[in-house]
Amino acid sequence: MKSQVKGSTIRKLKIAGTFTCLGAILFSYQHCGKLVDKTSEDKTTSTAQQLVVPPTSVAIEPATAEECSSGGVTLNTFVDLNINGKYDEEEVVTVVQSICNGTNGTNGVDGKSGGIIVTAAAEGTCSAGGISVKTYVDVNNNGVFDSTETYTSTSSICNGANGSDGKSSELTTTSATFAQCAFGGVVYTSTTTGELAQSNVICNGKAGTNSSLAQKVASSSQCPTGGTVLEIKNDGSDPVYSIICNGVAGEKGSAGTSSYITTSVASPFQCKNGGVVISTWTDSVNPKNEVICNGEAGTKGESSIITTENADVMSCPSGGIIVKTLNPGEKEPIKSIVCNGAKGDTLSSGPGYISGYVGPLIEKKNLSACHHDFMYFPPTGEMSTGWLTFRHQRNGSEDQGIGTTGFNVWNVDISNFSLVSEVGNVTYCNLVYDPKELTLKYTVVDKSDGLAGKSGVIKLK
Repeated sequence: MKSQVKGSTIRKLKIAGTFTCLGAILFSYQHCGKLVDKTSEDKTTSTAQQLVVPPTSVAIEPATAEECSSGGVTLNTFVDLNINGKYDEEEVVTVVQSICNGTNGTNGVDGKSGGIIVTAAAEGTCSAGGISVKTYVDVNNNGVFDSTETYTSTSSICNGANGSDGKSSELTTTSATFAQCAFGGVVYTSTTTGELAQSNVICNGKAGTNSSLAQKVASSSQCPTGGTVLEIKNDGSDPVYSIICNGVAGEKGSAGTSSYITTSVASPFQCKNGGVVISTWTDSVNPKNEVICNGEAGTKGESSIITTENADVMSCPSGGIIVKTLNPGEKEPIKSIVCNGAKGDTLSSGPGYISGYVGPLIEKKNLSACHHDFMYFPPTGEMSTGWLTFRHQRNGSEDQGIGTTGFNVWNVDISNFSLVSEVGNVTYCNLVYDPKELTLKYTVVDKSDGLAGKSGVIKLK
C-alpha cells in the first residue's frame, strides 16, 4: 500500500530525524510449549521449556521512482531469522509499504513531511501479539506527532498463532494372566493422550514333551550272536524298543602269499673270489637263490666290485634292489635289477565265496570310494546264477540307521544298479554286473573325496 502527502510549497519533503529511530525498533515474541518426558517407572512432567520465535523487524530504504515519483521511503517488514536487527538476503519480507514525498504544488508551497509511529498492537487486534504501524503528515516538519496532526493510515502486523501441542504416548508391559495365556506371556499396552489404551497380548507356547534313550545288552533269545536293545521313552506314552543284533561271523579266508628278498655274502665254495647271494622268499618256503660272483683278478690283480642299493619306484613299483658290478678297466658298472613281486589281488576267498571292497581306497580313511564291501556266492547244485551281497563299511551305524544290519542283497540277474546312502540320498558309485564274465564294474560318482570318475573291474572268479 502507498501513502502520499502533498504540500503547498515547492520543496522536497524532509523525513524527520532521518528515520534513524525506526531502524532501532525490534520486537521479539516468544511462544511457550511443554517438553514431556515419560518413562515406565514414573510419569512426572519436566519443567516447561520456552521456544524462541524470530522477531518481526522493519527495514527502511529509499523508494524507487516507480514507487514514489517525487521520492520517499519504503518500509519492508520482515522476519529477522538470525535476530541481528538487519535485513539479510535469505530473510522474507512480509509487508511492503511506501511513504512518498508530496509533489510540488502549483503555487510553490512546500510539501509536508511524513511520519511513522510503530507501537505494539492493541489488545484484541492480534491474538498472538504483533505491531501497529501508523503514518501521519508532519505539518510543522518537527518529526513529532503533534495533537493537531492526524493519522493518514494504520496497519497491524500480527504474529502467527501458536500451534496446538502434539499428543504423547507411553508403552508399558505387564505379565499376562492365566486367562490370557495358559502358559504365561506378556501384555504390551500403548497409551496415547486423549485416546483409549490399546493392548497386545503375546503368549508363550506350550512346552514340548521330554524323551529319553537307554540301552542294554540283548539277551541270547533276542540276539543269539549278541547285540543291543534300545529303549525310547516319551512323556505320557509307553516305551518303544529297538533290537540291534550282531551279524554271524563269517569264515576266515586263507592267507594270501607274500614275498621278500634278502642278500648275503657268498661263501668261498660259491664264489672263490667273493660275491653276493640274492635270496627270493615266498611265504617262508625254501628261497630261490641267485649267486653273483666277483670276477677273477686281471693281470694287474684287479677284481670286479659288486655293490647293492634299493631300487626306486620307477624301477620296481613293489620294491627291490639294484646290483652294480664294476669290472676292472671299465668306467660304468653293469646293473642288474631284482624286483619284488606285485601285491596279490585284494580279494580274499573262503569256502565257496569271494569278498573285498568296492572302489579305490580313500587316502587316510578306512573306507573305499564306494563305501561298501561285496561278497559273491557262486551257484550250487542246479542253480545257474549265484548271489551278490553288499555291506556298508561303517556297518550301517551312520548311513543306514537303527534297526538294519547294514546289508542289502541282490540276485545277480540285476545288471545295473547304484550304491546309495539312505541318509542324505548320496550316490557313491554306479555298478554293472556281467554274469557270464563274472565281473563287477564300478564308476565313482561321489565327489566328496576327489575320486569321482574313477572306474575299475572286480573279477569274481
